[in-house]
Amino acid sequence: LVEHKEIEITGQQHPTSCLFITKGPQESTTLLPVEGYAVHYYTTVEGWPKAVHSEGGTFSTFYVLLMWDIIYSSQIPDVFRGPFQSMPLDFGREWFYNSRREQIE
Repeated sequence: LVEHKEIEITGQQHPTSCLFITKGPQESTTLLPVEGYAVHYYTTVEGWPKAVHSEGGTFSTFYVLLMWDIIYSSQIPDVFRGPFQSMPLDFGREWFYNSRREQIE
C-alpha cells in the first residue's frame, strides 16, 4: 500500500459566484472554477510543470480504445444507419451490454 500525502487547498471564493479568486503576475486578479483553481494550485504552489483537468477523459479514451472492436462491431444489427455516425445507436443504453455480452465476456 502506498501512502499519499493529503493536500488541502484553500482559497478565497468570489462573494457572488462559485468562482475562486487568484492573483496572477503583476497582481492581476483571475476568477477560476474549482477545477481551474486546483490546476492553478498545483502549477504555482506545488511547482508541477503541467496539470490537466479532463473530467475522466483519460479513462473514457482508454475504455473506448480497449473496446473499439466490440463497440464498432458490424455483427450487431441496426446500430449503424449511416456512414457519418460517430457511435452505434445503442451506445450508452442498457441493451448495449446485452447485445455484445458474448464478445465482452
